[in-house]
Amino acid sequence: MEKTVKELKRDLTRKSGAVKRTIKEYISYVKETEKEKEKLEKIKEEKKNDEGAIKRQSDCVFECNGAKIASFQTLKKSYEALKEFIETIESHDDDEDTRKAREEIKGLEDFNEAKKHLENAKEVLDKDEASNAAPEQYAPPNK
Repeated sequence: MEKTVKELKRDLTRKSGAVKRTIKEYISYVKETEKEKEKLEKIKEEKKNDEGAIKRQSDCVFECNGAKIASFQTLKKSYEALKEFIETIESHDDDEDTRKAREEIKGLEDFNEAKKHLENAKEVLDKDEASNAAPEQYAPPNK
């Protein structure tokens, strides 16, 4: 059973919104991680002998980096879901009703916006793939 136009619009909005939201979330975590790394370097310079302060800040950097990596993985999943959805909408189908529904969806401003979100996500994913695949230079907290 094929989806109705209303269901397709809802799916488009959901998937596009997820990509847009996770891009913002990921960028926020990147900035926070960098800020915490800078704090750690400053603490290392100023309080060379304060192992407790250094360890606490290292723990903070480790947690921020973990959140960043988790957000990156969520972005990858959201990107793939939206990409698959758009490819499905853009594919050709022999069924006349399905073709009409897909054409109606392709004509929506939301569809064009979703494609822009997809492009933005692709840029972020391509740019940051290596930094999120390699282990972080800061060690995890010892507990």
